Amino acid sequence: GQDANFDWAIEITDRKPGKVLDDGSIDFRERNLTTVVKEGDLIGRLVPPKQGVPGEDIFGSELIPPQPVNIEVIPDSRISAEAEEDGSISFFADIGGGISSETQIKEKKNSSSKRISIGIYPISNIEKDVDYSTGNIDFNGDVVIGGSVQPQFSVRATGSVTIGGYVETGAYITAGKDIMVKSGVVGASTELVAGGDIMAKYIQEATIRARKDVKAGSYIFNASVRSGGLVTVTGKGEGKSRALVGGLIWGARGVVARSIGSPYNTNTRLVAGIDPEFVTRADQIRANIQACEEKQRKIMKGIGIESMDLEIIKQKIARSRDPKEKKKILVSLKRIAKVAELEQNLQKELAEIAENQRQLSFRTSVNVQNELFAGVELRIGEQTLVLQDDENKVSFRLIQEEDELDIQKAPFSGNLR
Repeated sequence: GQDANFDWAIEITDRKPGKVLDDGSIDFRERNLTTVVKEGDLIGRLVPPKQGVPGEDIFGSELIPPQPVNIEVIPDSRISAEAEEDGSISFFADIGGGISSETQIKEKKNSSSKRISIGIYPISNIEKDVDYSTGNIDFNGDVVIGGSVQPQFSVRATGSVTIGGYVETGAYITAGKDIMVKSGVVGASTELVAGGDIMAKYIQEATIRARKDVKAGSYIFNASVRSGGLVTVTGKGEGKSRALVGGLIWGARGVVARSIGSPYNTNTRLVAGIDPEFVTRADQIRANIQACEEKQRKIMKGIGIESMDLEIIKQKIARSRDPKEKKKILVSLKRIAKVAELEQNLQKELAEIAENQRQLSFRTSVNVQNELFAGVELRIGEQTLVLQDDENKVSFRLIQEEDELDIQKAPFSGNLR
């Protein structure tokens, strides 16, 4: 027999981080952002399986061939399927755009199958700067910009945003996936928000928010960086002398830099082992718990009680001669019980978040390849340490000895790429 096979007519490559060049800039050629097709392009061909023919072993007993692997291809609405004379099925692009694919393998007792989902998403290619000639960009898909994003202009994309130049002061970039900037990001009023990674040559005084990793090829200076993953500053090019100086750098899963701090700037704060999404959700839960408590107080006030004292409630019901008033009390008590149950569930979720944060704090570290200067404030989990002396090639992580939590220092021998 013969297993089914899907022959790609295009090269499918996984997305990977861009390479940091010697000057700290990002090489998009190493990025493999996506595979692009034009309308009418052949995407691939599905060759169906062939059932094997039964045979015999040396003793004359019948041998049943194994079931061949079957493949199910699920195209989205932007892809056409055409049956060929040989029984195969060809898939063509109805529009131009980027290819997305996902493969799932299902194993059964005597057989296995594969499911390949294929889609096409739009790509907006802007060969010059985003400025008055283009206006603000708002696009459902990936955006590729050949130039820079000029001051005060915005780019919004549901996919990734790739910028071949700079992001200037006051620009706003938001992406559902990654943001890649070949050169720098500058300006205290500049903001980048990504559902994936953010990479740039350097970040200066800007606000950076990434659900995953943040990587600067050269340096980060006086910026506000918040990452749900790892913050890395490789310190190439201009960053060879001072890689990470000033600002608040928050990496949920750690911070790695060639150097941190400066003899002339003591206002450098690092946070690790705390997930920003956990913090946001915990704040929402606390607000909801407060609302539940206020709701219960309001309901109790409406029936003339100050607390859920069962004896007082029983006496109040017994003294009441009005059936409507008794009914109101009973209905109000049920409402209080429902709100109390909701509050209990919120308290449980808050405790789970606290435990997840605690576990994360023990898995993360802050690593410095070269100098770490005195005055840097370091927080891992709930513990804070202000460096009193300069350090070199050092790593910090949270440890627990008996009931005491402490930030432990150890030598660091890793390399930055």
